[in-house]
Amino acid sequence: MNLKYVELHTAVERQAYELLREVIQTQCSSLDDGLLINTVLNDAKVLKQKNAEYKDSWKKRGGVDAYFMLARKWDRIEAQVEDNGYNILDLATKDTRDEGLLDDIADLRRYLTLVEHEVVQRSEPGAGYVNQG
Repeated sequence: MNLKYVELHTAVERQAYELLREVIQTQCSSLDDGLLINTVLNDAKVLKQKNAEYKDSWKKRGGVDAYFMLARKWDRIEAQVEDNGYNILDLATKDTRDEGLLDDIADLRRYLTLVEHEVVQRSEPGAGYVNQG
């Protein structure tokens, strides 16, 4: 999968980039802040694009649909790494296909973001959900 940097077209996108860069530089000094920021911004753009196309189909039948969406993606990842001794890092590094293992990992991360966002939206304020941040 070819990683491409997200183009920042609007003032809001540039502001989000700067805020993320500041947080990452102060909180996660050992991470490559450019790559991490790009990942977060790209996820937001992809989720917005996919939502425009698919709407809320991932949760159409409630939590069961959401669970099986995650399970199917995990099953796909597991099937790819099983024959490689479950060394996901080695295989993901070697797999250069656009829709390869890294693409599945990115999809799962975005799916988890959707589920977390939905749970937070449904939760009562102060209901015990603690974001790790």
